[in-house]
Amino acid sequence: TDLIGFSSISSTKTSVDNEEINELNDVKMIAKENHIEGTLNGTAMRERAVPATQIGRFMGFGSLAVRMAMGVAVEKVSSTLSGTSKNSYISDDNAERLAEALCRMRGAALKLGQMLSLQDDNSLPPSLSKALERVKQAADYMPKRQLETQLTNELGPEW
Repeated sequence: TDLIGFSSISSTKTSVDNEEINELNDVKMIAKENHIEGTLNGTAMRERAVPATQIGRFMGFGSLAVRMAMGVAVEKVSSTLSGTSKNSYISDDNAERLAEALCRMRGAALKLGQMLSLQDDNSLPPSLSKALERVKQAADYMPKRQLETQLTNELGPEW
């Protein structure tokens, strides 16, 4: 019930005070305004639907695992062919794949990525630190239509 940060609003509450009405009107106005795509610290912010079902979340994490495994395989083959030795698990490309998935999935996965980005720079590989910084600064945002649907489902049709 605390979808948008109004823990004081309860579905069993029968009366609403003026402050709560003003908060709801502010949220409604923001939801109805057009989203503005832009950049934050040089990183593009994108409008992208939040996976709303368990299957959608499973597919998001499953595809991340497959893409990262393929990235490791490609890195292993290329390092073997070139005769170099490097950590293929945390390559620049795999770090970027992880950041992309966390920005797309949002929720607890995004929060975990944001918390990891707060770690000391020396505790994480540079490529992973850079990707997690992007997760912290510019996660994707929910499309207007999905936002309005979610608010209507949570707060009722007259929110």
